[in-house]
This record gives sequence, structure tokens and C-alpha cells, in this order.
Amino acid sequence: MNKVIKLLIGLGLLTFVNFSALQLFSQEIIISQNQFKSKLYNLNYYIKTAIDDKSKLLYVYSGDTLITINLSKFSELGRFKLKLPDLQEVSNEVLFPKFLKGELYFVHNQGGYLFRLNNDSLVRVDNSFNHKMQCDASILVRDDTLYKFGGYGFWSNRNFFTYFNYSTKEWDVVQPFNQEVPPGVSFADTYIDKNKIYVFNGLYQDEWDYHKIKELDQIWVFDFSSGIWKYLGKRKISASNYKMKISGENYFIMMDKTSLFKLDFPKNRTYIYRSSSLSSSIVANSIYYSGYMYLFTANSSSDSPIILQKVKEDMLLQELKDVKRIYISPNRIYYLLLIIILIPFLGLIFWINYKRNKNNKRIILKDGEIKYQKLVKKIDDTSYKILKALLDKNELDTNGLLELIDNKDLHYSHRTRVLHQLITELNLKLTLLTGINEDFILVKKSELDKRIKSYYLNKSMF
Repeated sequence: MNKVIKLLIGLGLLTFVNFSALQLFSQEIIISQNQFKSKLYNLNYYIKTAIDDKSKLLYVYSGDTLITINLSKFSELGRFKLKLPDLQEVSNEVLFPKFLKGELYFVHNQGGYLFRLNNDSLVRVDNSFNHKMQCDASILVRDDTLYKFGGYGFWSNRNFFTYFNYSTKEWDVVQPFNQEVPPGVSFADTYIDKNKIYVFNGLYQDEWDYHKIKELDQIWVFDFSSGIWKYLGKRKISASNYKMKISGENYFIMMDKTSLFKLDFPKNRTYIYRSSSLSSSIVANSIYYSGYMYLFTANSSSDSPIILQKVKEDMLLQELKDVKRIYISPNRIYYLLLIIILIPFLGLIFWINYKRNKNNKRIILKDGEIKYQKLVKKIDDTSYKILKALLDKNELDTNGLLELIDNKDLHYSHRTRVLHQLITELNLKLTLLTGINEDFILVKKSELDKRIKSYYLNKSMF
């Protein structure tokens, strides 16, 4: 009986643990019962989000439906069909939700329209119009102010920020305080780090042919505190196959079919992870907030529901493949070019110094003197002739050196003793001059006749 009770308790605990693990790792909310059929790019025009950071609420604008989610409990608070204003140029696809000043706003991504949520309807708050000069601009919120950057309109892209002025209810231009500015771009991504906004990716036009659209491979940063743009360098990672992103404050991941690229702009690092079944199931731009990822996922079936999953980062980023720089600084390129140019020059200087230092450590014979570094010593003519003859030839025998001694009337044995004395004195003078305690003039037996002595110099010192 006790065994049965223990077994039942064990099964109950196991069921509880499994249920808790399921709740922890597989928290899900159904966003839509089926995937939207879109001719535009991807589902990013049909699923858009905004966060109320104070109340920890996530707003999901899915198709024509607005869903409110409590992020703390990860539970749905409600959903309703959003009533759009009776304007011909307003549709679900062109409205993007943004939360600021304690209210939810909807920004028109083509022109100046701005709407505020009132119950289940949108109320227009701007005095602007749909000028279509900032189509597909980057939309962001900073310090409760709504900004747009870039955008396309009338055959050109914009390269500046605009912001919504609540006093005039119009959009004004943010005037930079320097001349160096990025090219006009649409579809750009942004990364917010305190007062700095990094601008990257997107499309721009060839300055010589406006019909040519190119992928932006430059990284720019705008400092709101100083109002200055700065070009950081060329992007190292291609974004040609980039389809979706996971973004948040100080956080950005872009994804393609094989890899996930986590970008850390303050450190200029790209962490490249291998894609997984979870990343492959993501169908729309997702968000990172307060340590969790909120991913919009679905399986490959066209009638599969779209589900919002709450997961920890390590569930998505599992296998790190590589770490690279996001961009190469132009200064770094100049330094590399400078190094390439300087290497031959520095090599020449090194060779000259090497030869000079080598010569400074050698004994030099010149004008009846022996020189070593900065020291100079005058020697007699006979000693100078002996050193010069030994330097010019590999070696000389006794008779060859005796011919250099002027007094030939002396007996051979006497002259030999004089020669040996001169050799000894020369070695002593050279030792005193250089401070090196070794013989500079060496003697050995002749290879032809062992009875004959041959004299030679230690030429490593000359």
C-alpha cells in the first residue's frame, strides 16, 4: 500500500515538473488562426508591435486586429478589430503602432498622418498630409518623441531625421551640426544606444544613376546630444539574404536561412549563430524585451496559426559559429595602407641602422690610424702595413710579413723576434682600443708545410 502511495506521489511530482517545464519553455499565445496572404515582402507589414514599458504591455497589430498582452504574466488581456479612419490612403499595411506619452499612436509610413488610439478607433492628431516623401522610413521613439529617418519619395531617398512637433502638430526636420551625412536611404534599420542611433542596412540610389538601387553597406551613427553624424565604416557582413530581425533597446539580430547575426554596435562585434528549427519557424519581425524574446512563429503549412512564443535567448542562440567585426573603420583602412607603404621604408632604415651599428663594432684602418666606434689610435707605419696586408689577404706566412719590416740588414732570427713582438704589441693595442680581451691577429701552421707559420686576422672585427 505504501509503495502504491509513493508511486502515485512520484507520478504527480513528475507531471507537475513536466507541466512547469512546458510552461517555462513553451509559453505561447495564438495571434492569428492562419497566415496572411501577402504580396508585400513578408508578414512584417501585417504583424507590428509596440511596448508600453511602464505597464509592461505588448500591443500586437495583426492584420486588422489589435491584441493586448501582459508581458509580466504573458497572458492575453484582449483583442478587437481596429476601426480605421475614413481616408482612402489609410490601410492596415501602412500603419505602424508606437507607444509614447502614455498612449498608443499609429504612424503612417508614407507621409505625415498620425493617429491616436481612442477605444477601438483611431483619432487623427496631425495637421500634416500624406506627402509620400518618406515611404518606408525608419520609425522610432526616443524620449517620448516620435522620429522618422530616411524614406523614399519622388525619385529620391531622404537622409535626415524628422520628428513630430506636438505644439504645431507638424513634422519638423532635425538639423545636424556637421556636413558629413549619410546617403538617402529607405528600409534602414536602427539600433538605439542611449543618445546614439546607429543606422545601417536599407536601400539607396546610385548618385550617378537614380534608377540603380543598391544595398547600403555603410554604418552611420547620429549623436542626439551633439547633433553630429559620424561615418563608422563599411559593413563586413552581407545583408543581401537578410529576411527578418529581432530587435529591442540595445539589441538587434538579423536572420537569413542559415545563420543568425547578433549585432553589438558599441563593441563593433557580430556574433554569428547557426540557425535552428526554432529560428526557421519565425515568420515575422520579433522583439527582445527585458531578457526574453517574443517570437512570431508558425509551421510550414499555409493554414498554420501564427503563434507568439516567449523564450530565453539561449533557446534561440545555441551554436556560436564565428565572431566578426560589424564594420571596418576607415581609419583602420588608412592605417593598413600606411603600414603597407611604410614597411619597405622602415626596412630600409633598419638595414641602414644595422649596417651602421655593425660598422660601429668593427675596427677600421684609415690614414695610418685604427678606429673603433668613436676611438682613434695612431700606429707606426710598419704595424699599419702588417694590418693592411693581413686585411687585404686571407693569410700571410712569416716570410711575407718579414718583407714589410724595413730593416732587412738584421739577421733572420732577429727579424723574426721583432715580428713576433710587433704582433704581440698590435694585439695589445687592439685589446686596449676595443676593450675586447682576445687576439685579433692569429697564428696557425701552414697547410702546405707544418714548419711554416701563417698569420691571419679575425676579420669579424674588421
